[in-house]
Amino acid sequence: KLASACTSPKKLGDKRGHMESAQWTNNAPAPLKTGADAPPARVVEATRRPDGTWRKERKIRAGYVNQEEMGRYESRGTQWRNDMPKLPPGMTEEEDAAAKAAAQSKSAKKNAKRKEKKKSGGRRRSVAEARKEYTFLQRT
Repeated sequence: KLASACTSPKKLGDKRGHMESAQWTNNAPAPLKTGADAPPARVVEATRRPDGTWRKERKIRAGYVNQEEMGRYESRGTQWRNDMPKLPPGMTEEEDAAAKAAAQSKSAKKNAKRKEKKKSGGRRRSVAEARKEYTFLQRT
C-alpha cells in the first residue's frame, strides 16, 4: 500500500500530477528527426580513386551551401551604400559627365586627353618604323 502511494504523482504533490495519464503516453507529438535520424537531402556516391581504392559515399544535409558557392558577406552599411542611387534624382549620366568635365583642372584635362588618345589606338611608333618613314619622306 505504501509503494502505490509513493508512485502516484497526484499524492506526492508533483506539478505534473494534475495531467491525465493519456496526455503523457498517447498524445505526445512525434519527435523531430534531427542529426543521424534525418534523411539526407543528397548522397554523393562512392567513387574510385586512381590507385584503385574507394572513397566513402558522402551525405550532404538539406540546406547546406558549399563554401565556394556562398556569397561574400556584406555588412548592413555596405548594403545600404550599394543600394543608394549614384546620382541625385532627375540627373542623367550625361549631365553628370559634363559637370565633371567642367570641374577638371588644366592638368586633369590634359591627362584625360592622353588617356583618350591611348584608348583610341594612338600608339607610339618604334624607332625602326620612324626611320623608315623619315627616309621615305626624304626620297620623295
